[in-house]
Amino acid sequence: MPKKINVFICDDHLILIKGLKELINSDKRLFVSGYAQNTDEVKEIVTTNSVPIDVLLLDIKIQEQCGIQLARWLKEKKNSIAILFLTMFEDVQNINNAIEVGCSGYLPKNIDAEELKLAIKTVANGINYFPASIYKSIADQTEISNASFQPINAIDKVQLSERESEVLSLLLNGKNSKEIGDSLFLSIHTVNTYRKNLFKKFNVKNVTSLVIKAMKEYY
Repeated sequence: MPKKINVFICDDHLILIKGLKELINSDKRLFVSGYAQNTDEVKEIVTTNSVPIDVLLLDIKIQEQCGIQLARWLKEKKNSIAILFLTMFEDVQNINNAIEVGCSGYLPKNIDAEELKLAIKTVANGINYFPASIYKSIADQTEISNASFQPINAIDKVQLSERESEVLSLLLNGKNSKEIGDSLFLSIHTVNTYRKNLFKKFNVKNVTSLVIKAMKEYY
């Protein structure tokens, strides 16, 4: 059996933490290794390495503290924890700030339970995860971070295979890896391989940047 993914929750609402813990632990691949109600607790735990953490489920605002600042602190420490924001804040500024500090994903709190579990597994495997509601809202904005991607020159043409074009088309329509696999009769592993190939060809690091770049500059 594959090693369980250790998920740590940082949120200031205890009732939400309890609900998330029950939901996450219902998946045999996932385990909530702990939780904190402020960012200082997380820093202490990371510094002392007292709790195993593969994925940090983090809100933007925790009491009077800022989840973005915690994410920046973790990245400055070159910590390998995947940071997955789960928040009610869906404005482009917070999303853009999260991308700039190198988060692995950004989810609204009204996300479906199964998609939440899929997002956790995806970022734990080193692949960023942003649902359609997030990257489509970003694509309509002009405040996209330059750190997220470099624009395609008009003369540049990205050469895609037929299958890569199909995967990209489904990504542009907000489909996740499982949905793409179901549509194209491919395993999730194969879909993720195509996604990585697309990242390389478009010179981006995550699905958000890929979709934005393709929508704004190419397709």
